[in-house]
Amino acid sequence: MLDNVILSIGSPDFNAVLFDAFERGLRARQVVLYRFGAAADPETLMAKDNRTDGCVHSLVHDYVSGYHRHDPFRAHYRASDVRRVAVEDIAVKDIADTHYAQHLFVEPGIAGKLCVILRRSTDAICLSLYRDRKHKSFGGDDLDRIHRMKLDLAAALERHLTLTADTTPTSFEDLAPALLAHPKGDLLSAREVAVCTRLLMGYSNEAIALDLDISFHSVRTYRRRAYLKLGVTSQNELFSLVLANKTACFLRR
Repeated sequence: MLDNVILSIGSPDFNAVLFDAFERGLRARQVVLYRFGAAADPETLMAKDNRTDGCVHSLVHDYVSGYHRHDPFRAHYRASDVRRVAVEDIAVKDIADTHYAQHLFVEPGIAGKLCVILRRSTDAICLSLYRDRKHKSFGGDDLDRIHRMKLDLAAALERHLTLTADTTPTSFEDLAPALLAHPKGDLLSAREVAVCTRLLMGYSNEAIALDLDISFHSVRTYRRRAYLKLGVTSQNELFSLVLANKTACFLRR
């Protein structure tokens, strides 16, 4: 299951290959990769599903905006002095927080999730797999397969994140064409492009507001609209989109 994932490490196709591996191998409906660090809310590194309604993006948005505090595995998403790789799974019927279960599982038709958690000295990386209700929750065979591959999987994720962590854009002017080259790039307004290019340059929301002479609230609105149009949920995914459009000539390591 991991052969193609390992071969795609460091490439713009990594997220798509990772999702395909678990969709075919474990019948995962959606695959989400989070980083839990010093910030209060987790960072979304990847979010993909096999639906066309954008469901994964709205669920991820709600999760990182506060629902993560009610995650039954939340205590495991923390740094560790010793590198550790753990596997956790739960079915929707076993989630004690009924509001959390209703909104993130019952309403979108998800039966359960399975997590591979890599705890490092400064953060925790969590790969969450979700299965549709029609396939029921993950079972014993699924857990056996994940346990057998968890160390190799964690190493692949860590290596990919390391290789892509230092990739930075050179200028706003170089990045705008990359965004507009996306199939839905023509839906972006000029303000949305301006906000996205600055996000890719590493600007904070506050810095973008000052640079564009707009309010902090407006920056968040433009960012949210752009992410929805492009089908991404985070700055990391936005950057992967730029790479996937074969604009590596505009980037430097």
